Amino acid sequence: MLIRRIVLLPLPVILAGALLAVDRVGLMPAAFIFGSQNGTHGFYVRVERQGPDVDRITGRLFTYDRKGREKILWERRLDYVPRRVLVSDFGAVVALNEWARRGFEHALVVFDGSGNVIADYELEDLLGPQEIASKVRQTASNRLWDFYSAVKFTREDLCIRLEWGKEIKIDLATGKLLRN
Repeated sequence: MLIRRIVLLPLPVILAGALLAVDRVGLMPAAFIFGSQNGTHGFYVRVERQGPDVDRITGRLFTYDRKGREKILWERRLDYVPRRVLVSDFGAVVALNEWARRGFEHALVVFDGSGNVIADYELEDLLGPQEIASKVRQTASNRLWDFYSAVKFTREDLCIRLEWGKEIKIDLATGKLLRN
């Protein structure tokens, strides 16, 4: 009887956790920070709640001055909570996917140097129907960040290499998709 209770006890806990989870990694945090490769820039996302609803989402790009004090480059209200944010050592910011969504909307969002959105791509803008059908839909996720294997920033552009070899290149000044 004791063994049966031990085996059955975790099941309700697992089911409750699955019902409460908003994303595959759990509940959305109240704040999180993404950093550039060399740590020169960071992007801070703050999620304010009133009860169960999200009241305000704020994004802030920051760096440090010569004395090591935080210097805010821009701050703005966001329309959604990004799942991943890529930050360059030059201050470029690109958000990937919306938290707890399947990844089709806001698959890749480019911010300019003042924090304005200059491009907001859906998954269909970045991948063809064949790639979505054969590569993306075969997995449990449609999120672009689940498929990238390398990211390379230059001052002018961003290149995201996907697991199957395709590269997505974005002009950081205009937000336009660059074709090879």
